[in-house]
Amino acid sequence: MKRRDILQAGSVTLVFAFAGCANNQEQNKTSEQSPTTGNSETTTVDGAIGESTTAETTAGTTTTVRPAEEEYELGEPYVYEPWKIAVTDLELMTAFQTDDGGTYDAPDGTKLAITTVELTNQSSEGQTWAGMPFALVFKGRIYEDKRGFKHPQFSGHVAMNDLKSIEHARQYAPESYPVDSGESILLWALFLIPEDATLDRTSVGFDGEPNEGTAYPVRWVPN
Repeated sequence: MKRRDILQAGSVTLVFAFAGCANNQEQNKTSEQSPTTGNSETTTVDGAIGESTTAETTAGTTTTVRPAEEEYELGEPYVYEPWKIAVTDLELMTAFQTDDGGTYDAPDGTKLAITTVELTNQSSEGQTWAGMPFALVFKGRIYEDKRGFKHPQFSGHVAMNDLKSIEHARQYAPESYPVDSGESILLWALFLIPEDATLDRTSVGFDGEPNEGTAYPVRWVPN
């Protein structure tokens, strides 16, 4: 799995690089495997899909994922460098509504998952947040966030910021997301997951380090 790197510039400017977003790639799944060593399990990664009307295929990769190093309930904060991060909500939907009031079923065989994240800049200076280094973990698979998804009733992709459940997709803008000292903001992440996914078997993972350890070691588990 491509790990998302973190770059720092200026006064602790934080930038998260996307795995696959820039190429508007579509998921290419590989088969699940049984655990290999100890408590580890082999996990497949479903890549992100962009908003372009043309979707390309990215190669699926597998990685050995250890159990979560830290687990939190929804709403509990995790501190990473100047940021206080809390996944406050996770909603699984078999249907979605667009900003224009239209209601549609999720694509066949899938559900939509929307995560709300509260982010607070705890430093004494303004910071910049870019990217969403979050993933959904379900049944030994990692589903990365998407900027949109294909739907048979739309000519192209349904963009994440066209969904009524998502206020904006500003975290993907080239100028990133400026956050003042002490300011708290809300961000959203969109995932396309299997239709049999349930909240009690799903967690939201965060990966702020480009090391070779546990993928998405910090996880929020619904109550």
